[in-house]
Amino acid sequence: RAIDQELGKTAVGSTQFQECFFAHCQVPEIAEYVKSLLD
Repeated sequence: RAIDQELGKTAVGSTQFQECFFAHCQVPEIAEYVKSLLD
């Protein structure tokens, strides 16, 4: 699916979200995608 990159960065950009997400994410592919948004 195509997701607007800027929207994605805004949605996952907060430190609080990242700490919670990466601590509990169980799907490596999704974690990699979120990491790619942050680069």
